[in-house]
Amino acid sequence: MSSDSTYIPSILSMVKNAQTLIHTANENDYLERKMLDNLI
Repeated sequence: MSSDSTYIPSILSMVKNAQTLIHTANENDYLERKMLDNLI
């Protein structure tokens, strides 16, 4: 059981990193669309 207590935080940090990556990707997508709209 002691190994689980160190395993859980690493999962949480992985989830946090994934959420950050998704958020950044969405922001980049939005910026790209804005730039394309400005070009048209």
